[in-house]
Amino acid sequence: MLRDNLRINRYSFRVSPSGNVKDSNVVILFGFNRIEMLKDRLEELKQIAPKNLFVSIDFLDQETSAAMSKICRDFSVNWPEHSKFSFDVKSINLGLALHIVSTIDEILSTYESVVVVEDDISISDGFYHSALKALSRADFDDKYLTFGGFSPIALPKFLQKLNLVRSTPYFSSWGWAISREGWEGYKVDIIDEDIAKSLEHSRTWIKLSSRQKKTWIGRFRKIQKSPSHTWDTQFQYYLFKSGKTSIVPVGRLVENVGFDDPRSSHTKSARPKWMGRSSYSHSEASQSMVFNPISRLLVLLESLTVVGDIPLLPKIKKLFRLV
Repeated sequence: MLRDNLRINRYSFRVSPSGNVKDSNVVILFGFNRIEMLKDRLEELKQIAPKNLFVSIDFLDQETSAAMSKICRDFSVNWPEHSKFSFDVKSINLGLALHIVSTIDEILSTYESVVVVEDDISISDGFYHSALKALSRADFDDKYLTFGGFSPIALPKFLQKLNLVRSTPYFSSWGWAISREGWEGYKVDIIDEDIAKSLEHSRTWIKLSSRQKKTWIGRFRKIQKSPSHTWDTQFQYYLFKSGKTSIVPVGRLVENVGFDDPRSSHTKSARPKWMGRSSYSHSEASQSMVFNPISRLLVLLESLTVVGDIPLLPKIKKLFRLV
């Protein structure tokens, strides 16, 4: 197994005896090779002051790693007292998939839940508290696997305080949260999986069109051959296989600022036009669910845009023919 090939350093985290979600949650900030983005995320997190923050930085070279370690030490000096700050700079380059998966494995061996942020994902206090409230829902582990902060829609300011949440069969990896129970069934290496058979009884998979299923099976089979390439495609497979869904806001609570950057793993291209202006809601999202017809329309919007399992252009042409 890919994640078994590494033994990472243990940290000093211990579960709070209170059992409170806020106390038993860790925000993990993943840093790679982008010094200025790490600074920006730490400035944001300093304002949020989560109960527990762990910064995990993958190794690039001695100079970059030393510089990023210094940034973390400098921030730790003036970090809010009620927020626990720890960090770890890897001594070898793990790569995106192994870095993220092994670190979450390790943190969740001690803590009950994590909020996961990468250095190119801008967040606010509203996202953090929305994630904690979602994790605290009585039905969370029965019905849902994750809370995700991204949405194709950026709400205007006058609507941001009315932001609701919805259910989606798609995994949002741009700022997300999961419990230990939810993470336990995830596998980064799915080489031995009979993909078609394992999905045939999934409630969420059954609802997809034949074209969507063909698209996703192609993606899953591709990642079976190279599991170290990424980790989120495997998580989408796990989400479909479980038959559960994710909770996401109607209006986005996070922003990906890593587009058009050659250092990015999967966002080297320009920011997609469908995302509109770079903005997101800083207000906390209500935990009230939006009505089902609207939720279904928003899932379709995800399919046409960020998820891309329904080609956008043919659908637009079809809509114009119907008008």
